[in-house]
Amino acid sequence: MISRLHIGNGGVELGVIADIDRARGCRENRVRAVEIWVPGMCGDRCQRKQDQAKEYYFSTLGHHGSSRLEDSGGPSSWFPLTNHVAGVWSAITQDIQKGRALRAALIPLTLALLCVRTELYFYISDITSTYVSAWKAAIMPRRRRIEVPGELHHVMARGLDGMDIFRSDKDRNHFLHLLGKYLQMFDIRCYAWALMPNHYHFLVRPPGRDLGIMMRRLNGSYARYFNKTCGRRGYVFMDRYKSVATQDLMYFRELIRYIHLNPMRARVVKKLTSLASYRWSSHRDYLGQPRHSWCLAGEGLRRFGRNRSDALRAYQQFIGEGIDINHEETGFVAGDSRADDERVSGDPQFVRKALEQDRSARARRAALRARGVDIQSVALKVSSYYKVEPQALKNAGRHNARSQARAVMCCLCRTELGSTLREIGEFLDLTETGVALAARRGADHTRQHPLNIKI
Repeated sequence: MISRLHIGNGGVELGVIADIDRARGCRENRVRAVEIWVPGMCGDRCQRKQDQAKEYYFSTLGHHGSSRLEDSGGPSSWFPLTNHVAGVWSAITQDIQKGRALRAALIPLTLALLCVRTELYFYISDITSTYVSAWKAAIMPRRRRIEVPGELHHVMARGLDGMDIFRSDKDRNHFLHLLGKYLQMFDIRCYAWALMPNHYHFLVRPPGRDLGIMMRRLNGSYARYFNKTCGRRGYVFMDRYKSVATQDLMYFRELIRYIHLNPMRARVVKKLTSLASYRWSSHRDYLGQPRHSWCLAGEGLRRFGRNRSDALRAYQQFIGEGIDINHEETGFVAGDSRADDERVSGDPQFVRKALEQDRSARARRAALRARGVDIQSVALKVSSYYKVEPQALKNAGRHNARSQARAVMCCLCRTELGSTLREIGEFLDLTETGVALAARRGADHTRQHPLNIKI
């Protein structure tokens, strides 16, 4: 079997060659050679990188296959692997996708994983097409998520290999504390949430394109806490979080019901009457027992009736009617009129509009960067508009022209350029939290007072 993977802008090429040997009464899978090529590197530096990559792969294959290594002396080392070949390559794929091989092989380089492509040549007649399909599916580039500012997003994340990520009330309370903190930091509205032992759901409405950043912060912070508490290392969540941009009028009420009934589908709660006593969802907030100020249960309840008593009665009836609806335990709600894109839920017009908005935003950012527009350029434009010195944008103060200009600059860099909080913070000498808060003030200001700043 030969597999060659091209990673990044042609900057790295990893190659793995595997031979399968068979003997009568004994079947062993042997990985014969591991090599790495680093274009643009030569001499001792390239050799060091090659050695690091080989050492990493040797240790990885030895761990996932047999604990005994026949030879660890070089690229032609042989490893008896007791698992079948698909299991071995699955382990390699996971490591490459999660960046471990890149860190081990190219420590001083900063690379963006743009594309992973593979061609497989199987020399064994009894490896079925199922294995081929599974291997290709495992390493195909993942489709980027669609973030539609101002629209609902149904978000879910699951523990690695289905493991429990909430093992105590302390864990759940800490996660909810982090969730509230980051919702407030990025000005994201939350209408419903539910925590299961091994996954969570929530329904949010981000005003801009900060949902991805918030989720990385949330999952990263909780993973560090979880590993420290449990005395473990490694990944906590399975792959990336999932997010579906959702049409408000079609799915708001259905998503509320789906999230709140999750404890029953997961068999954590057995009866509908017991759902009101389940502490780890926003169902209790909707019933009039609010616990978290960041959960906008009142706004959600208004979708069920004009006054509170009618809305509560309609909400409880709606929840009860959903018990027999056959949703998968950790799936996503989808309607009959949903268009052919799993990242967006809604009628065809809504899906087309969401995808077009996403494409337009990305194209606009690419065009600005192609013209050489950067954070410095935006700072000059904004300082000129507000008639302040560019250097003054870094000065402290909240209630003056400098503060307003800084907030608008942060907003424009986030929305128009797609700059990260870290990039803006390094330019302005602000923390990432400070940049997020400033960008939110800038967005509020530009909504109330449209500006004529062309970048």
